[in-house]
Amino acid sequence: VMGKWYSGPGNFLLEYSVIFKNSPRRFWGLGYADASDEGNLTSFTGRNLRAEAQFLYRGGRRILAGGLAGYDYSDAVDFGSDALVDGLPLRSHYLYAGVRFSYDSRDDTSEPSRGVFLEAVQKLYLPLVDVPLFASTEVTADFYFALWKGCVAAVDLYGAFTSRGAPWMLWPLSGGDVRLRGYYQGRYRDRNLMSAQIELRQHVYGGHGVVVWGGAGNVFPSFRSLDIKSTLPTYGAGYRFSIWGIVFRLDAGFGTRGQWSLTAGVNHSF
Repeated sequence: VMGKWYSGPGNFLLEYSVIFKNSPRRFWGLGYADASDEGNLTSFTGRNLRAEAQFLYRGGRRILAGGLAGYDYSDAVDFGSDALVDGLPLRSHYLYAGVRFSYDSRDDTSEPSRGVFLEAVQKLYLPLVDVPLFASTEVTADFYFALWKGCVAAVDLYGAFTSRGAPWMLWPLSGGDVRLRGYYQGRYRDRNLMSAQIELRQHVYGGHGVVVWGGAGNVFPSFRSLDIKSTLPTYGAGYRFSIWGIVFRLDAGFGTRGQWSLTAGVNHSF
């Protein structure tokens, strides 16, 4: 359940969401080294309930800033081998609060051809069970510009960082349909993640278009232990169809060691 509520003059915005997930997940372990070992493959069922509200102020057409508060419950059950989590808890229970700031000069939110999107989100998680307090930081910087007729270059820089007390269920995840496409979402996970990608979006005819992209990312426990040799490359191509302001997409992504994925969705990946 997700929604938005605007004040009368539109200067204030309330965004709210309640999301529950219950799904079987494949699991290789924590950190780059364990995830790279095919022999570690096991599975578990992940459950997550998150409820969040954000109260935001709109500064003109481009700036959005304010506070947020929420509740997060995560649980991992039916583990094939919980030894891969090094004895860390399989359940977490938190209230959290934070701040959000974004700047958006894009000419269109669904199909931008120029502009910048910058966002930073800082959260502090307060435990409701016997687990540590921790903080998280998420930063995004997206840039869009035209190269030639019908072609837009989109650049995405992203970082997600958690402090030492963060439970492994809430660590940043690589893969999926937005960043590091080509990898199983959550195969590579650690306390911190950084990624960069560039995508070329070429209009072909009518509502039809194609894209190609390339990029890289890294998951790591701390900046001191960041290893360039553990970088995960990503590249791929996709098809786009735009109608009534909605973009439908189909992507084939590829990563290291023969990893690949097919993903479909609505709107561009970023």
